[in-house]
Amino acid sequence: MEQIKSFLKKIKWETLITALFAIAIGIVFIVVPQSSADVICIVLGSVLIALGAFLLALYLFSFISLSHLLLLSILLVTTGILFLTQPAIMKNLFSIVLGLFLIVDGIVKFENGISCASAKVKGSWLLFVMAICSVALGFVVVFGSFDYVMLLCGISLIVDGVFDVVTTIMFSSYIRRTEKQIKNILKQDIIDIE
Repeated sequence: MEQIKSFLKKIKWETLITALFAIAIGIVFIVVPQSSADVICIVLGSVLIALGAFLLALYLFSFISLSHLLLLSILLVTTGILFLTQPAIMKNLFSIVLGLFLIVDGIVKFENGISCASAKVKGSWLLFVMAICSVALGFVVVFGSFDYVMLLCGISLIVDGVFDVVTTIMFSSYIRRTEKQIKNILKQDIIDIE
């Protein structure tokens, strides 16, 4: 029981930290949209090139033949170079990927809403509303013009982060109630046996 409890606590804190990070990034995107896009291209390009170089070194100095590492390292370095040399193309690609992420995240929230509704969790309708908003924002980010994409990305990240915080708090509350009910049932069984 303690292992499950610590695992759920770990997931809860990871989700909350990720959500708060998304909110912070969203605020930056809204405050300085064009600069944020340029910084993203430089950072992503540099990180991808470094990761590709690391995987290439791992491939070259590995005793085990891992041919997929060579292909992956070439792909990462190439993508990194594109981020640095063709930022306009990569910005559009980035907005598409971010929009798809929001759509998938909305679908996951919808599934969570179904789970909460089946478990008769109060306020589970809120998850459905959050899912619809997340999917809608995802479509807007995917199909919007780039002038508004960074602003929309910022708004979307903030909304998604807030939704994740609300969802985590709802699940955490539900888990605490369930834990109390299980403890009460176990106490009743012990009293009945005595």
